[in-house]
Amino acid sequence: PTQPPVALDAPAAPVANLEVTLAPIEAVTGVANIPGEVGGPSLRITVRVDNRTGAAVDLTSAVVNLYYGAQGTPALTLLEPGHRDFPGQVAAGESAEVVRVFLVPPDQRGQVTVEFDLSSGTPVVLFAGPVSV
Repeated sequence: PTQPPVALDAPAAPVANLEVTLAPIEAVTGVANIPGEVGGPSLRITVRVDNRTGAAVDLTSAVVNLYYGAQGTPALTLLEPGHRDFPGQVAAGESAEVVRVFLVPPDQRGQVTVEFDLSSGTPVVLFAGPVSV
């Protein structure tokens, strides 16, 4: 299941007491480092997970995707600058962050959707809106 989208600066909760938020989105120049990557104008997305559930939450299956433009085009992921994975889990009362870099043309940033999927069996949360960086 997918929850209705919230604004890019609003919190979302895939499960009770687990809050997911986005840090302010940054415009960066994505760098191609491995075969098949194409560098260029990109957005760096930081996703924060705050765990208030009372138990550790597994993040090994967590996925972040980005779609842009009127057609919802899937953005390509780059490793630089600043890609960082989630730790394997987030302890109760703690928070964790992941950083992803997505290749997004500047003229297609009027509609961006960031998708956070914690794991199968939990609702997917969506953040949507224009990016003006």
